[in-house]
Amino acid sequence: MSEGRIVIEEQGRPAPAVHAPDSWDLQDALLIAGIVFGEAAAAVIWWPASLILASLFCFGFAYLLARGSKAKRR
Repeated sequence: MSEGRIVIEEQGRPAPAVHAPDSWDLQDALLIAGIVFGEAAAAVIWWPASLILASLFCFGFAYLLARGSKAKRR
């Protein structure tokens, strides 16, 4: 029996490389503005709320960073 070979050749142009943007975009600006205005409002209304909100943001971002790093390892 003869040995069969399969040859795969790409046709057409290669897909464009996708890379992360190097500059700030609207989502980054809205996120930072939301945190700053939320902290300012909490500080004006009741200062312990400002500390609680800040800790929630810290834990939330730490959770998202940990989740993102786990997804990259898979």
